[in-house]
Amino acid sequence: MAQVDRRPGEAVSVALLDLDDFKRINDEEGHQAGDRVLRGVAAEVRGHIRRGDYLVRLGGEEFLIVFPGMRAEAAYALSDGLRERIPAVTDGLSRRPVTASIGLVQYRGGETAGQLLGRADVLMYAAKTGGKNRVCRDGDVGDGLSGQTEPIL
Repeated sequence: MAQVDRRPGEAVSVALLDLDDFKRINDEEGHQAGDRVLRGVAAEVRGHIRRGDYLVRLGGEEFLIVFPGMRAEAAYALSDGLRERIPAVTDGLSRRPVTASIGLVQYRGGETAGQLLGRADVLMYAAKTGGKNRVCRDGDVGDGLSGQTEPIL
């Protein structure tokens, strides 16, 4: 973020990926099935992000992907491709189909990490409430959610 602030024209985007209805997998099939799904998703993401991108498990079934040097448009294409592949790569790891909802944002100069992650969280929540298995990014939510900096609970 500091690099982007020093160099206008640079970009960094972040995606907050949450597996839809993951608790049901753990509850109905056990934590071993949930762990298999998490490992499968993490392997798929690692295999498709660029060298220098970051994948972080935030806890539970939520992952943060950081795309240094990538604008939101390119990060959207990559994130949506991952979202489309997750059901296939997790097929057989659980009896339930696995999908993901993703909130995607591009860093706005001067905002804090908390504000950046807060915007991604709000958009991920919008993806879930909008039907799940989708990517929401700034501008996709017409009710003002994308401008908020704190998650809606």
